[in-house]
Amino acid sequence: MRTSATVNGKPGKKVDRLLADSTTVGEAAFLILHAELEKFLALEPQVITSEDPETVHQVRVAARRMRAAMKTLAAFMPKAVSGLEPELRWLFRHLGDVRDLDVELAALEEWVKAHEGQTGMAEIFGRLQKERSKKKAVLIEQMQSSRHEELVEKLKSGIRKGPPTAGLGASPLLAVAPDLIVRHGKIVRDLSDKIGGSAPPEAYHRLRRAAKKFRYTLDFFAELYGQDADRLIERLKELQDILGARQDALILGARLRDLSYEEGLSKEARETLKEAMESCSEKVENQEDEFKDAISNLFGKRWKDLKQAMTEKRRDLWAPAKVTSRT
Repeated sequence: MRTSATVNGKPGKKVDRLLADSTTVGEAAFLILHAELEKFLALEPQVITSEDPETVHQVRVAARRMRAAMKTLAAFMPKAVSGLEPELRWLFRHLGDVRDLDVELAALEEWVKAHEGQTGMAEIFGRLQKERSKKKAVLIEQMQSSRHEELVEKLKSGIRKGPPTAGLGASPLLAVAPDLIVRHGKIVRDLSDKIGGSAPPEAYHRLRRAAKKFRYTLDFFAELYGQDADRLIERLKELQDILGARQDALILGARLRDLSYEEGLSKEARETLKEAMESCSEKVENQEDEFKDAISNLFGKRWKDLKQAMTEKRRDLWAPAKVTSRT
């Protein structure tokens, strides 16, 4: 992860930084937060001035990664920083309201391409776009509020002070990262073991959220472990894509069902809604085999290779101390 974060409270000039074997877990946490805050602040003005869905998505990703770092690494950073996670969650939800509608509109556009002659779709698009405009107005209002300004200033101030130089934050990253990665991997594996063909949507949703946390934890520390981490991340992306497509279909189906109860829709629009809802249901039902394959691929050889690489690097970290103790 390359960034130009301030470390140990010293501002310094902007440089290209990489996590190194000598990095402490506290330094890593602040490097991650600094990098994501820079992306967040650089893109926020475009959310206000542009209608490009990608800007909302990228700002939301930066906010999610900051939240993930604050939760995963809370024990290694000051409470003044990790304690900002609930405020980030507040803004994240408003970003999510707009992002969900962007995803749904894009999915309907793809559906229309595969189902020509759907004359009622224009009405459906119009209603969803109107809802998006309302959610976007609320998002902009929140981003221009004093609450948002205070959040940004607290984030900047906390990062400027730098990571702790004592306590848990001063622990070597190589000693801590393996436990964090394995813990999140175990959660994903345990949740996936409980899922069968009749599992409720909530079970898949919990797994999807856990997979995201696992992915971000791997991303945070991937450069320490090279290809072993990169290869596993690719497998995890496959699982996330499947779970994401399933969740998007469920959310879109629910949105369309709500629309079907609204007054004033034409007969053509209601027929189109019915077909689109059936398509969403079919998409959810047809993913069982893909899901099983993705889980099998994730926790196969590549997972074992990464765990071995992490064990070896942690062993090497303490090797010099062992040699010194004998002399």
